[in-house]
Amino acid sequence: MEKHVWPEPSLWSLYPAYLQSSTAIDEGALPPKLKGCGRCRKTVLSDNETAQDASGIPICLDCQTANVEPYTVSERLKHAASQILKREQREGVIDEKLAAALQTEVEHEIDRQLVDCSLDESMDMYTGQKHPGLKIFSPDSPSIDAINPCGVAEDDTIAVHCAANIAITRACTNGAKHTGLAGGVHEVGEYIRAREGASGDEELAELIKTLISRSNEQQAVRVKQQHFRMSRTAGKKSKSQLQASMQEWRSGKLGTHDTGAAQKWRQRCHRTFRGKKARRCGRDEETQRDILNILEEIEEEFETQLLRGKDGAP
Repeated sequence: MEKHVWPEPSLWSLYPAYLQSSTAIDEGALPPKLKGCGRCRKTVLSDNETAQDASGIPICLDCQTANVEPYTVSERLKHAASQILKREQREGVIDEKLAAALQTEVEHEIDRQLVDCSLDESMDMYTGQKHPGLKIFSPDSPSIDAINPCGVAEDDTIAVHCAANIAITRACTNGAKHTGLAGGVHEVGEYIRAREGASGDEELAELIKTLISRSNEQQAVRVKQQHFRMSRTAGKKSKSQLQASMQEWRSGKLGTHDTGAAQKWRQRCHRTFRGKKARRCGRDEETQRDILNILEEIEEEFETQLLRGKDGAP
């Protein structure tokens, strides 16, 4: 009997990663022990023993039965914020004292952003539109996004998830923006809207050229920001330096005060880095096919060839 290969466990992608066929279980293949429930940390053995909370985080059936899911949108977002800050604390980005202070100010900011919403409504701060606060995970589920790579907390500490640097949005918007600059999603939207009204191939080619040029500049800013984030965790950045960097993050353009340094970051954004340890994809086969289809659409749209691994993955 061919041995069934289970994907590598990952707490945050646990639910889609373990949607395995019943055939594999019937053949005697047993999934590995997972890291645990996203709420009580109880170890679970398979996806049959997990459910999803409103944020898409897997929880065990005991927690689901106990109705520990926070009821209001505000409570769910505050719980999500606590999970984010705990993760940053485990990673050594912040300490316990700072995590507690950030939790307090973030909770106040969540209440402020939801002030005009009912208990079961959420506000997308990027669009100014209200959305139902769904209790099951969906692309429209409420989500907390860090607007910029970092901001200034109320005690003048530089931090990622602080009151001045968070926005309530939808899961789909948060996922599309990911760790990129906020202007990146806007540029893609502008391109799609202009593309629909393009009168010919020449105009379309000019739109593509503009999008690629602006995307490259934002990528250069993003590469530079990674160095900023590493140095700010070591306490080497001042508030004045942060303000200078924020101007670049908001404009999507490198500063013009040092053209030599700007050119260095533009060159670095085209370098290719490969991880030392490859990990098996934790997505189900259907999702993997969707990702490859999107990859092919990008290559066809922009007449380019993207880097792929030996198995064809991006």
